[in-house]
Amino acid sequence: MASARGLYRLGLTVAGLGAAALILAGWVSLGAVNLSPPPLGVLIAACERFLSPDVSPRALFTLSLATPGLAAIALGSRSLLRELRAQRRLAARLEVTGKVDVDGSEVLVLDDHRARAFCAGYLRPRIYVSSGALALLSRSELGAVVAHERHHRARRDPLRLLAFRTLSESLFFLPVLRRLADRYRVLAEMAADEAAAREWGRRKLASALLAFGESSAPQAAVGIAPERVDHLLGQPARWELPLALLVGSLLAALALGAAALAAGGALGTATVNLPLLLTQSCMVAMVILPVFLAVGALLAARPMLSPR
Repeated sequence: MASARGLYRLGLTVAGLGAAALILAGWVSLGAVNLSPPPLGVLIAACERFLSPDVSPRALFTLSLATPGLAAIALGSRSLLRELRAQRRLAARLEVTGKVDVDGSEVLVLDDHRARAFCAGYLRPRIYVSSGALALLSRSELGAVVAHERHHRARRDPLRLLAFRTLSESLFFLPVLRRLADRYRVLAEMAADEAAAREWGRRKLASALLAFGESSAPQAAVGIAPERVDHLLGQPARWELPLALLVGSLLAALALGAAALAAGGALGTATVNLPLLLTQSCMVAMVILPVFLAVGALLAARPMLSPR
């Protein structure tokens, strides 16, 4: 698949199916939960028979369907917070010294001798170019670089990449999303190259990329990936959609949805009293925990007790 837009839509479709399966599983699981506290006598009776909880395996399986959804929320929140913190750290490190107009586009100038050019920002993406890049590039090369970054800004690629990364980490049972996210980054760069080449020609863009590559800045934001060079030379991008991962991910989403439907139909109108279940679980933990502590203490003391 050679289109960044098509790949993005495919990723959103797969993620949508996975999210729908999670929502269905969570809905069925939460629908089986009864949060009303049981009478005291029932709790006492539950404590007396804590080793044989009055919960059917079918009900426990229905409750377990909420686990993937909770894991997805936790992983997605962690990924989103990590990306937002990284964005804030980047914004704090940027030393903007002024603005310049390049072919009608406002460009923020960074006080940095290294050759750098990038688009950053999720809701209001901005174009940044370092003072080192301004000194290094000719007017036409700078125009090609800014046209490249302008395409990223128009397409809101930073926000799209954020969404792709967050979805790929939260929907952990859809491994194809990670591959699609990595591929989207490459295709987004090549799409921006195409936009810049239409305005300034492939030669000017290639010259600008070469200037960045030959600069003394090893961390230049505009790099020369071999596939981008081949693309500028007119060679079509070669990448095969991982069909095995795609099919496996779709089957995983369908299996989760089917399990939720089957569990909801099998459970019927029956519910699980969660306070009662937690009481019995706590009693089990109170019995098992001392055993684990004793085993841990014995293992820790074993080196000291062994003869030397």
